[in-house]
Amino acid sequence: MSGDSEEIKSYYETAAQLLAGGKYEEALEQLEQVIRCDPDDAIAYSNKAMILLPLQRYEEALTACEQAIRINPDDAITYVNKSAALMHLQRYAEVVTACDEAARLDPNAAAADPGAYINKYLALLILGREAEAAQLYALIEQHPKTKERLLRLILAMMKGEASFKPL
Repeated sequence: MSGDSEEIKSYYETAAQLLAGGKYEEALEQLEQVIRCDPDDAIAYSNKAMILLPLQRYEEALTACEQAIRINPDDAITYVNKSAALMHLQRYAEVVTACDEAARLDPNAAAADPGAYINKYLALLILGREAEAAQLYALIEQHPKTKERLLRLILAMMKGEASFKPL
């Protein structure tokens, strides 16, 4: 870490507090401060991507993920974040690849963050790879929280409250 570790710790703590209060832009600025202090902090880039996603700044989120991966190519959660950005950018084949990489790096990543299963499942359906999607759905059924989240997302898509691309 090239910056002052106490200063960086303070930025992270402030970012977490702001994020908990729904203040995404302010939390993002705290992470930018971390990156200014330590441009090689992969966690800061991954967290930046995570914050950019709900702000619908998908290209920026993807760029942050790619920077995090350049620094630390072994962080499964960064690949999950990358898959979410790619999903919104309608780059479905890359979604599948990112989810597969997350699972390769950490077989428990999908259980810890259901986005990996959900993003891959939807991407497979959109790509017309129904057989693979069906196999993945059998796995999703073993994780009730993931299945519930998937079903809520599909319902939101049906209501027009969320979308990626018409199926």
